[in-house]
Amino acid sequence: MLAGADAQAGFYCWTDAGGQLRVSNIPPQGVAADGSVLPRYNPLSIAAQQARLRLRLEARDAQIRREQELQSSPAAELDEARTK
Repeated sequence: MLAGADAQAGFYCWTDAGGQLRVSNIPPQGVAADGSVLPRYNPLSIAAQQARLRLRLEARDAQIRREQELQSSPAAELDEARTK
């Protein structure tokens, strides 16, 4: 006698682009858990490139602000006075 050890199979249901109901034990690509279709993501699209550029610019601006705060801190002024 064989006992099934937690052999629960998950089933996924979704409606394809043609309006037909699909059922599978393999999760579909581009379909959310609630069955809605996720937008396709193209990493080479202009929108994706702009988003990556925006993130890099924000990180650079944050780094510049941190460096400016360190340079204008009282400890930095004290260190400059000691080296003179």
